[in-house]
Amino acid sequence: MDVRRLLLNPIIKERICSNLTFEEVVNFRDALGLPSLKCPLLIIDSKTQQKLILPGVNTLTISINLLIREYGLNDVFRKVAKNGQDLAVRTLISAEYPDNKFNIDTLDQWGWTALMLAALKGENSVVQTLLIFRANINAADKYGNTALMVAANYNHNLVVQTLIASKEINVNAVDQLGRTALIMATLNGHDVIVRTLLTAKYSNNNKINVNLATPSGWTALRWASQKGHHLIIKLLRDHGAY
Repeated sequence: MDVRRLLLNPIIKERICSNLTFEEVVNFRDALGLPSLKCPLLIIDSKTQQKLILPGVNTLTISINLLIREYGLNDVFRKVAKNGQDLAVRTLISAEYPDNKFNIDTLDQWGWTALMLAALKGENSVVQTLLIFRANINAADKYGNTALMVAANYNHNLVVQTLIASKEINVNAVDQLGRTALIMATLNGHDVIVRTLLTAKYSNNNKINVNLATPSGWTALRWASQKGHHLIIKLLRDHGAY
């Protein structure tokens, strides 16, 4: 928020907290040293009389800014995404931090993005937020794992549903071992995930390949048979597995 630019407009400004002067309200700097409002500020358009209350700095803002100073913006962004703190995720995406270059697809040391970390923990609301702001849905870590594979592997069906609803999803992506999200769900006996992947209506003719095999020749059906997952065997055969 550029408070000083606001003050140049032909509007009436009124502080809401009575114990501070107007200058104390608008000249306040938060824990990161960035300009902020010390308390809510009432803005009234002098022409339309439309009212707008700008929120003052809050506990969330201070906490985030302290963490950014300690760890850096992108690291904090991945942490709050992994912890399911959707409001904090939205705050970081929409805020302006002049000394920190923000990247929604920033990677940690293992090549994991915020989207992958949110998928790992089953934080569907964060996954939805990140997709709205155009996070790379098919980003893969150093081993080839995507957010969809992670969600399928850890049995987070709502996240799987959210991801495969995107027209940009590559449902047949493979990791370094040649495994797809379907194979991973099959390996772990996640029949609900398998059903979701098989019955989804994919966009852009992005049809799931039920017979895709690893370089060593292992398909989802072969894994299901080896593991004794009888319900998954039936699901796969009902959808053309052989």
